[in-house]
Amino acid sequence: MKYLYLTPFLFFLSVLNTQSLTLSGRYYVDFETGMYKDGYIDFKDNKFTLKHFNLLPYTDKIEYTPNTVYLKINSDVFFSIRNEEVKKDTIKFYIHSKIATPTNYMDVAIGSGKFIKVN
Repeated sequence: MKYLYLTPFLFFLSVLNTQSLTLSGRYYVDFETGMYKDGYIDFKDNKFTLKHFNLLPYTDKIEYTPNTVYLKINSDVFFSIRNEEVKKDTIKFYIHSKIATPTNYMDVAIGSGKFIKVN
C-alpha cells in the first residue's frame, strides 16, 4: 500500500526536477578546436545569443531534453550539453554536424569546448 502512494510522489519530483533546469547568464565561449572563433553567449529564458568576435550575433531557441540540452546553431550544426554540466560555472559542450557525419550525427562529436561563466 505504501508503494501506491510513493509512485505519484516520485513522478511529481521528477517533473519538478526537469523543469528547474535552465541556462541563464553570460558565458565566454572557448572552442578547443580552431573551427570556430571564440566569443560570448548569453542565455535568457529559452533563447540564446551567440556572438563570435568580429562576427554578427546569432539568436535561436534552446531545446531541453531529459538528459541533454541542445543549442541549434544552424540547420546542420548543434551544440550538446549534458544536464549535469548546467549547474556548473564551466560547462563542457560538444559540437555535432549532420554534414560531417550524416548517419549518426548525434553520436559523433566533431569538436568541443567550454562555456566559462562571466557574470
